[in-house]
Amino acid sequence: MGTLRINREHLESIRFCLLEKGVNLSGEELDEVIHLIEDEIGYWYINQLITQVEKIFEIDSSFTESEILQLVVRTILEYLCAEVASIKIYGPEKKGMVFYWS
Repeated sequence: MGTLRINREHLESIRFCLLEKGVNLSGEELDEVIHLIEDEIGYWYINQLITQVEKIFEIDSSFTESEILQLVVRTILEYLCAEVASIKIYGPEKKGMVFYWS
């Protein structure tokens, strides 16, 4: 993939955790596992990113600012598998913070 790479520090941490669990992989085997994980996570991440971009393109231009921001909050909740999210934006017209949550 190229976008997600595990550095040496991560690699050593993973190797140590596996050794603690009694799994002793050779350097080549561990590298292969890491490459598989990178590819799978990278593929999932790109799919999620495409889905989010498609949702942005689907936003109806007749939506109010509030409706758009509520859609953004719902999208963030879905993307992060979260239960609650909020967005705080400074509204210069209102001279204060504007809050949106779900």
